[in-house]
Amino acid sequence: MRKLYFVLPALLALSVVGCHGSSKGDDHEPSLTQIPEEKAHLNLSLHREGPATDARILRLQVAQVEVQTKGGRWIPLAASARRVEMSLLPGASAPIVEGAELPSGDYRALRLKLGPDSTVVLANQEERTLQAPDTLQGDLVWTAQKREHLGMALLLDAHQALGRDGSLAILAPAEVTLRDLRTARTLRGVLKEAGSGKVLAGRQVTVQAPSRNGGPGQEKPMTILRTGTTDKDGAFQLDLLPSGVGYRVVAPPSATHDLALGPSFDPGKEDLLPQTVEAAPLPKGDLRTLEVPARPEWDGTRKSHMLLVERRADAAPGNYVIVETLRRERNEALALGPLAKGEYRVRLLQWGPGPVKIGKPEVLQAVKTVEVAATPK
Repeated sequence: MRKLYFVLPALLALSVVGCHGSSKGDDHEPSLTQIPEEKAHLNLSLHREGPATDARILRLQVAQVEVQTKGGRWIPLAASARRVEMSLLPGASAPIVEGAELPSGDYRALRLKLGPDSTVVLANQEERTLQAPDTLQGDLVWTAQKREHLGMALLLDAHQALGRDGSLAILAPAEVTLRDLRTARTLRGVLKEAGSGKVLAGRQVTVQAPSRNGGPGQEKPMTILRTGTTDKDGAFQLDLLPSGVGYRVVAPPSATHDLALGPSFDPGKEDLLPQTVEAAPLPKGDLRTLEVPARPEWDGTRKSHMLLVERRADAAPGNYVIVETLRRERNEALALGPLAKGEYRVRLLQWGPGPVKIGKPEVLQAVKTVEVAATPK
């Protein structure tokens, strides 16, 4: 079975990504009069990726799934309307369309029409309505061949998309894009302690890449594409990486180890070589608390607010990577830490309703944790 991947991850938005084979079908413009034996079949499912989140269950009301032919006609898929319920634990999945008949031929788009009853059930069983448009659409040219079974997957990073009130923040349909993922590859590697070679289990590992849309004051903005956790052997695996320049593995700093960076790489068309990433152990007392002030650009009319904590990766101007993302309910000062010493900065991102607002990054100095003086005897 040939697979086509439509990915909906990304910071603050659902971005649709797809891939397709290069072979052509027997018919260029799909014909609705084709007999069943000449049609293709489509399976479409929703997959969960990213770190754990407070929300527990996603209930998505899909009113219709439609595909657009090369000539511009929209064709509804048979029996595509259904209610999708999926756990938001990492790795969970749920079917949206199973075995729907698809006339063979050339296509250029797919869209989902969502019903008004889509919700998120929080850990306390409270149910919240999603912030979502009526239609999500992505554009890409692909071919369905006669009697072919096509597999498509929607990959959702719920940690990045969930707002402060438990709703799912989705940008306007015009912001949904479709990209070719024929060069998608899997990256494997291991995270070790520098010097000792000891494997580091249970540590978060991300793949980051330059953002398509630069924010104000951000010379080389990064966005988290994939997130994973090292297993008991320190190994990690990050799937479905599209071809691109400037990707790198980032293991955020912890209370015991410093920020760890892998080399920049491009997935290209070949399998990626396994990466070994080393994190330096932190000496005792070499941690800092980062004081983050309240944000002057806070917009109380927005539904969801997130702080991006970034750290300078190297000496290159503007070269920062993301070390932490924090959803905020109130505009107030907070202390982050303990963190390894370094140059950090914070950006505020706000969304729903309307377009995303990206605040100018503010550089912050890491302040050493205040030590309590010993009481004289």
